Amino acid sequence: MRQLRPYAALLAIAAVIVACSSSPGASSGGQGGGASQPGTSTGGGGAANGSVTYEISGGYTRSGELPWVPERSVFTNGSWYMSFADASGTGKIILVISTPGIIFGNTEIAIPDGIEPACTFTFTRQDANGAAGSFDCHGLQGVKSNTTTVSVDFKGSFDGHK
Repeated sequence: MRQLRPYAALLAIAAVIVACSSSPGASSGGQGGGASQPGTSTGGGGAANGSVTYEISGGYTRSGELPWVPERSVFTNGSWYMSFADASGTGKIILVISTPGIIFGNTEIAIPDGIEPACTFTFTRQDANGAAGSFDCHGLQGVKSNTTTVSVDFKGSFDGHK
């Protein structure tokens, strides 16, 4: 049961971000205080600040590109919590956590367990201005909206920069 807690926390974070990103044009903007500081960008992120390209295969297939949303991303204690979300508000989201971990969610499926050892992460850059790298995951469990569980592979590359 203890092993499910990190996954539940990741899924909860994704749900909050999906809810926040479902209002096109809404932005928290600005600077945070203390150790955590949201990215500061104008225009709601978009490809101008980077993106993630991804491919999901196996029991569910999907591929695409999502823009980085720096104002919904946080750099703290040397690690990024990077949000990549569909600007149309359809709820597609990828959250890259440089500790490392990755989750995916949309209205059809949630893939909450993208952590090592099922995933290999390569970071080519990570600092207060953003991060870049790739991920390659095999045999992750996804839960579809009809509650069926499927096994998927999930890979991609990302670059987010202020």
